[in-house]
Amino acid sequence: MYSASVVVPWWDHTDLLSLWENNLHHLQDAEIIFIDNGSSAEGKAALEAFCQRHPVKLLRNEQNRGYAVANNQGARAASGDYILFFNNDIEVLKPPVQYLCELAGDGISGPGPLLTEAHDICVEGWALCIRKSTLEAIGGWCEDYGPGYWDDVDLCHRAVLKGFPLRYSAEFVSDNWKSPTARERYEAAFIRHLGGTTGDDGRLPKNDLNLRNKALFTQKFYPQLREINLVIFPDWYQSEAQLRLEISQVLREIQSHPDAQSISLLVDSGDFADEDVSLAIAEIVMTCLMEYPSEFAEEPTVAVLEKFHQAYWHPWRRRLHARIGLDHEDGHAIAQRAEGLPIYSLEELHQKRAVLQETGNWELR
Repeated sequence: MYSASVVVPWWDHTDLLSLWENNLHHLQDAEIIFIDNGSSAEGKAALEAFCQRHPVKLLRNEQNRGYAVANNQGARAASGDYILFFNNDIEVLKPPVQYLCELAGDGISGPGPLLTEAHDICVEGWALCIRKSTLEAIGGWCEDYGPGYWDDVDLCHRAVLKGFPLRYSAEFVSDNWKSPTARERYEAAFIRHLGGTTGDDGRLPKNDLNLRNKALFTQKFYPQLREINLVIFPDWYQSEAQLRLEISQVLREIQSHPDAQSISLLVDSGDFADEDVSLAIAEIVMTCLMEYPSEFAEEPTVAVLEKFHQAYWHPWRRRLHARIGLDHEDGHAIAQRAEGLPIYSLEELHQKRAVLQETGNWELR
């Protein structure tokens, strides 16, 4: 039997405590920790009264410090080997603890997969289970996002970067899911998520926070990216002179492009060590800056695509607009990571322009 703690942040909405009268019956195999995240006086009193009636540990913040801060507080107080982070607006339909702990293993389990608008895949944070040692290994929840969104995406992203698996369960249902199949899954579900309780009550600028935190997430994990992102797959086994020639030609073409300030060039490292490729690219960029000072008014945005965990390639692939064809390329890497990606010669690229779509995404036309 797994040792587990359940962490539940609250910011008022203590009418939901009626759900928790029943939820606790299905959570008897776990330690329960509530965090009062700056509730009103009435909410504080309701939470305190509930926790006095039940075996629930109560932690308090005088103001809402955000979901991630509350989760980290609960994690530090937790005694279980696994921690289940639950939203307060869930209805537990049957005992989920042992199932989620077993499913998580050394990684993260919960509802999903969720494909975010930034093309990352994550476990949804309203019912997320993680081994405590794994949470500590990846540094806990990131508190930069404040009372908003994307903290669960950030957590899953860092877990994948560290090599921990994400494992999804179909046995959840959320009122946020607007499909008939979600309703059909209700009878089999462990947990039902009411959805949007705090986000839709008008106390938070929901859309503004989502946009701000999406930008924060993107800048944190994808600082190399710009409006238009191009990739090349050099054959690193060719001669050093040929490599320098081909990559220099690409850099010079991008610098002369009318939308040069909006373009980022990503370089695949193939089978070579990332640090060796990074050093080679840095030397080529420096050579261009010295030999063609009139063409390089500023240093180009160039980054090495490192050897990511296979599950992590997807968000990068979705952010690429095209690859630039070279005379000498790594065909194996292209087949693995760039199948179907538009390909342009340097001449074709010069005819393309960066265009902002109504969706807020950029494309080359």
